[in-house]
Amino acid sequence: MSTLLLDRIESQFKRMEGIVRRGEETLGLKAARVSGWSVGQQVDHIIKANGAILSGILAGKTQTGPGVSLTGRIVLLTGFIPRGVGKSPDRYLGAEVPAPELLAALAGAQQTLGSLRNEPGRLLSKDLVIRHPRFGCLTASQALHFAKIHGAHHLKIIQDIEDAAGTEKR
Repeated sequence: MSTLLLDRIESQFKRMEGIVRRGEETLGLKAARVSGWSVGQQVDHIIKANGAILSGILAGKTQTGPGVSLTGRIVLLTGFIPRGVGKSPDRYLGAEVPAPELLAALAGAQQTLGSLRNEPGRLLSKDLVIRHPRFGCLTASQALHFAKIHGAHHLKIIQDIEDAAGTEKR
């Protein structure tokens, strides 16, 4: 299961890399009816949030605290994050970042993901807990599952922004 999750996250990173490589015009696309953030801000947010999850698992810190919240359980069970409901912590807010910086940050996240592949024990540990600001404490496996859901959520928003921006230009 963990290897499959890593594969999915890696696939999302490759998709984001393709988006970033399309350049500043794509990164600057906005569609107010879809999101207040641009494509670039969406990408930056995914890299920050999912990168932090991967780094947290790799760091391997055991934390104590409440288990997974009801909201967290629902998201993990359904694989769905409703739009416009959650608020990202300030440090993970999407920013307008130039393409070269996004590519560098993405490369760092991909490197962390590669390191996790070499430490499967961390991914299966029930003692390793990642504290999520809204969902409580997640095991490494739960945290990876959330990262996949989170990435898919924002990549869908990016697709909708691109579709809406194309329609608005016509």
